[in-house]
Amino acid sequence: MAKAFMYVFFAYSGFQQPFYILSEIRTPRKTFPRSTLTASFLILLLFVSVNLAYVLVVAKDLQHDHLDVPMATLFFSQVLRSWQAQQATAALTALSIFGNIVLTALTTSQVNQEIAKEGILPYGIFFAKSYYTVYGWLSTRSWRHDHLVSDDKVPIPALGLTLASSLVLIGLTAMLPPLAAFEVVVELYTYFAIILVPTAVSGGLLYLKFRPKSTWASRASFKPWLSSLFPTLYFITSALLAITLFVDPAPNSPLELAPGSIKCFIVPAIGISTLAWGSAWFLGLKIHGWWYKTEILAMREALVVQVGEDEYVQLLETVDASWEGYEGSGSSGKYKERGTNIKTD
Repeated sequence: MAKAFMYVFFAYSGFQQPFYILSEIRTPRKTFPRSTLTASFLILLLFVSVNLAYVLVVAKDLQHDHLDVPMATLFFSQVLRSWQAQQATAALTALSIFGNIVLTALTTSQVNQEIAKEGILPYGIFFAKSYYTVYGWLSTRSWRHDHLVSDDKVPIPALGLTLASSLVLIGLTAMLPPLAAFEVVVELYTYFAIILVPTAVSGGLLYLKFRPKSTWASRASFKPWLSSLFPTLYFITSALLAITLFVDPAPNSPLELAPGSIKCFIVPAIGISTLAWGSAWFLGLKIHGWWYKTEILAMREALVVQVGEDEYVQLLETVDASWEGYEGSGSSGKYKERGTNIKTD
């Protein structure tokens, strides 16, 4: 049941992706809410409809006898009664996966770039920069694309970091059967990015809201009703899933009998270890600053322009990050690294 809920979370996780690229939207305050609500409604309708179609068309015994075959393949093979159905389903699935990869790679590279701007990543100067793509450079010089902005750049170094980590993950799962390897990759992403991280974020928001000395909520211009209810439900649901996914399935369960299946605790353990490695790196930075009496000082100045009534977007940003000594410590010159003076679009 917990793994089924995890896949449901994965199906609805697409609504989070625009959060990372709001600066790329012309009128985010108008476009974002409308697009998010529309997309969430369409996903709800399609997800329920597709699962109902699977249940009505594919018999339970057929599912149990073909655990290594995707449900979509079984569905179309029963509907079309042709071997071409399996090939067509595989092609459509690959196309869907490719679109997901492109979107996730873009948003993840934006996150990596923001982390680099704060001086947390090593070689932050390199990973925080943006460059022209060949296609973008050629497009701005074509009469068909004269509406494009010529200084629009892409965080290519951060995208390369995402590509490198993805290749490592693919190499580690290459020993498994293709379907099992795909499920492991999806489960790792879902557990870490959609369950574990939101659990920490929602818990942190609740802590800040109910902390006695906290005053940030009183300065908010928008105060919805029942503002504590939704993060509380989200935190409880995500935390329960994060814990129950460690439990092995019942004997003779399809999850236990699936070819190439791995122990259920492996994916959650890897997800938690990833968060632990990130925490260890951040703790190492704190220890470095305590030992040398320095701290990471990131100065960021954004150029914001108005594009409509009460609509503002960020045009570019200048970043300067370096290790600076505490005031009066006398170590700012000795341990200061070369700062990053970057302009990113």
